[in-house]
Amino acid sequence: MQEKRRLKRRHLLYNLIVINAETGETLGRLADINVEGLLIVSQNPVPFPADYDLRITLPQKILGQEVLQVAAKSLWAGKDVNPSLILTGFQLKKPSAREIEAIVGLIFSYGAPE
Repeated sequence: MQEKRRLKRRHLLYNLIVINAETGETLGRLADINVEGLLIVSQNPVPFPADYDLRITLPQKILGQEVLQVAAKSLWAGKDVNPSLILTGFQLKKPSAREIEAIVGLIFSYGAPE
């Protein structure tokens, strides 16, 4: 499968929970992120393609926010190396300048070393 991602995603030092803001359902844990998209790992499948309003509780405030909330579209799903887990890739839908700044801050503060 050809890689379509323009920017490399960054793994984080924390396993942050990703919630469907509309239903309150936990979708999974954040595996990696960049300003264009994110990847979650979950035990249950996440429907795709579908639009979501995602909420991620931050380990500490970034830009005065305790939560990062972004609109995203699930684009694909596949098996993790652990066969009991599922990966789901999301594309962010027109993130605002503030959301982009918060994501950059999250990566800068909690990004795993490359």
